[in-house]
Amino acid sequence: MVGFSIFLSLTLLSACVCEQIQYINFDVIDRMFNETSHLAEESLCGRQIKELKSDPKQYWNLIDSISKFPWSGVLTSSLTDLGNYDQCLDVKHNSVTGKYCLFGIIIPAAIIPKAISTFEDNDVFKLGLCLPDQCTANDFKLFNKTILNDAFCHTKEDLKKFTIGDFAMILFLAFIASLMILSTGYDIYLYRKQQKTEHQIFLAFSVFTNGKKLFQTAKGNKNQIQIFHGIKTISMAWIISGHALNGWNNYSVINRYIVDHYRTYLRVAYISTSLLTVDTFFYMSGFLVAFLYMKERKKPLAVHIKQVPLMIIHRIIRITPAVAMLYFFTITIFKHLGSGPTWKAGMEIVTKPCRQYWWTFFLYIQNYFNSYSRNQDEDYCLLHTWYLSADMQMFLVCPLILIPISIVLTKTKKLKQILVGMTALNVFFVVLPIIIAYAFNDYENDYATHARMMSYTIGITMGIYMQETKDQPSLFEKIRHSSLVNLLTWSVVLFLLLACALINQEISNNGYSYHNVVIAHSLIRPVWCCCISWMIYSCYHGYGGIINWILTRRIFQVTSKLSYCMYLTHALVITQHVLIARTRIWFQDYMGFINWCGYFIMTFVASVIWTLAFESPMITIERLIFKRPTQKPKDKNIEAPVQENFKQKELKD
Repeated sequence: MVGFSIFLSLTLLSACVCEQIQYINFDVIDRMFNETSHLAEESLCGRQIKELKSDPKQYWNLIDSISKFPWSGVLTSSLTDLGNYDQCLDVKHNSVTGKYCLFGIIIPAAIIPKAISTFEDNDVFKLGLCLPDQCTANDFKLFNKTILNDAFCHTKEDLKKFTIGDFAMILFLAFIASLMILSTGYDIYLYRKQQKTEHQIFLAFSVFTNGKKLFQTAKGNKNQIQIFHGIKTISMAWIISGHALNGWNNYSVINRYIVDHYRTYLRVAYISTSLLTVDTFFYMSGFLVAFLYMKERKKPLAVHIKQVPLMIIHRIIRITPAVAMLYFFTITIFKHLGSGPTWKAGMEIVTKPCRQYWWTFFLYIQNYFNSYSRNQDEDYCLLHTWYLSADMQMFLVCPLILIPISIVLTKTKKLKQILVGMTALNVFFVVLPIIIAYAFNDYENDYATHARMMSYTIGITMGIYMQETKDQPSLFEKIRHSSLVNLLTWSVVLFLLLACALINQEISNNGYSYHNVVIAHSLIRPVWCCCISWMIYSCYHGYGGIINWILTRRIFQVTSKLSYCMYLTHALVITQHVLIARTRIWFQDYMGFINWCGYFIMTFVASVIWTLAFESPMITIERLIFKRPTQKPKDKNIEAPVQENFKQKELKD
């Protein structure tokens, strides 16, 4: 072959396609060929092309696997055509193999008739290109580093390459698996012999014991907020649905125009407002911290202060192992669990910020440091873990709030004054993000702790109130016609929850602005959390009716224990499914629902593995390190594990 211009003309575009491009004034072909340099036949790439041409079957397989441009429906579909990925990688003639590349063509909007186009200025069309394995981006002037990058090219052999880090992770996982097998075997041996051991450390990794605790359900008591199990489960399913919908933005979709406007449809308001469930988790985290802490408020001030470091260490030990394993798994083994046209490029996007900003990830400061970096969201290591950074920072602030309140309540028992003070603090955290957004013209950092603190402090307020009044008659017992009042209140609460969802969708559709931020922070989130407070209070005192019946089903106790690991792993489940896509697909509600069902089931399975391998063992080890023996309940039928912000805790009498 004399040059590569003929090769491109045979592969990328047929004469018919050229006529279509000229017909719609796409001056692409002339622009491409005028800038294409000829390959010397003596070059390695040129020799491979010539050699491959001697095998017509493999040569035409290579040509046939390349994207055709423009494709049918290009004006209304995705700007991506992936070609035939597997057909390309299966090309093999002697030592020549196929190499798949994902490249882009920038088409200025000036040459696209506006009357028939929905494209933005300088849109990039992503196409699949198949080349002999020794051809590189430098071989073609047309495909320079900004359009064709070797980092987005790979062969079958490239997918099989393992680094030292990959092997180290495999060995570590094998070590954990060995511990689980040995510990389980020892546990079963003791169970059959009906013996006990003084060395509980040997049972830390037992799948038998940890699995029994995980799937065990029990009745609740007054020291437990049973409704939290249902709220956590539904909120987790809601978050998965929201992230699943985001995943469609990364598919090559035939009806792209539907996906782009799908969030604006009224019928999907319940999905597009899934971010409100993050505030629900912040609320529950603050509630449980306060609810548990206030049980021991009568301790001296010195004891409260001494307990702060232990609280922080305890928190870090509970949270870090599972999320650390997620980090190392993502940057090593995960990249070998799939393949596809966008897999390598997608893995680079996922892992690059983790390698670069590992220290902000483990210091739990991503939500500030990475949010104000140049690329913002693109610089997050595992974007969904921003929640853990914010939650850890909120937890560090908790002692500054709870210790003074504990001392005051112990000495004066002035609960009303405390609630007034907490209300003032809540108002402060409602106003603070509004002021910061206006002062620094920063309306998009929704991950900052100060932007979410109000949900946490409202939870703290309710946790204090519930702990201090749990033995007192409910408000319903003090008013006449309590059933009617309860019904009316529930009607108002449900209406407000629906209104919050609809308003939040409208704000999302209109983008970030000062007025939208004001509405979101001063209205939606506080109202949402106050409605959650009413649900908790009403259900706790037996006035929740069918809602309480649904949210306190025992099955939710299992998913509640798994909620932390479900939150960690669900993003990888979605990412893996999106990046292995080979062809363009059609989007519709039913397909979205099927995807969500699959994501939820696979996330459940992954979270069970993650919990048994990394979370539950560390809970046992942490208890043994700090020598905190488990207190046996008076009635063995009322012990039920409750999680503090996804972390398993036991509420002791």
